[in-house]
Amino acid sequence: MSTSVVWTDPAVRDLERHDSRTAQRVRRAVVQLAGDRRGDLKKLKGTDDSWRLRVGEYRVIPSFDHDQITVYRVLPRQSAYRE
Repeated sequence: MSTSVVWTDPAVRDLERHDSRTAQRVRRAVVQLAGDRRGDLKKLKGTDDSWRLRVGEYRVIPSFDHDQITVYRVLPRQSAYRE
């Protein structure tokens, strides 16, 4: 069973703002997460179903639904947790 990855428009725009090396690291981390659910993934405190994937200084905000991972944002650590 394979897990598909869906990138939202804000996540794509976030990724386009970064240099190619950083964007490639983020993509690789998300693909690895989709493949074997490995990575620096943590549930965010105070939430029911919010997660973050750490990729260096950047945080990927995904959600999980059966066989799909939706990536909502790719932000620097300083602004990733602000509403």
